[in-house]
Amino acid sequence: MSARAVEEAGEDDLDGLAVFAVDDFESESVAPVAAVEPIVMATVTEVDLAALPVEPLGPALVVVPDIEQMTLRKAAKELAAVGLKLSVRDEYGDAVPRWSWGDYEVRTQKVDAGTEVVPGATVKAKARALRRLVSGY
Repeated sequence: MSARAVEEAGEDDLDGLAVFAVDDFESESVAPVAAVEPIVMATVTEVDLAALPVEPLGPALVVVPDIEQMTLRKAAKELAAVGLKLSVRDEYGDAVPRWSWGDYEVRTQKVDAGTEVVPGATVKAKARALRRLVSGY
């Protein structure tokens, strides 16, 4: 609202408005505004989607190797080479201790060979004791 409009307005028209008076206003103290040229930005008319980088959605998958008929030690090494872990139970459902993994072989594996899984996954397997012939008495 200009100063003239405030003077012409009645008391009722100014309810709720805050009016401040400016004394000693000098027009020389305010610098004139220079004309500003707009910055012209380049426009993109066509985007080459093949050139844009694509982020993978998750970790790269690894292929589960075939570990059936291997000793548990060899199977664990095969899985570790691709970043997987081995969890083993014997034919009775008991956990097989690591110190005896050389005396057992993998009978079946829960995750089929050739299946893609995330790195660090655990492959469960059933094992059976190797039959060793003992000579002597």
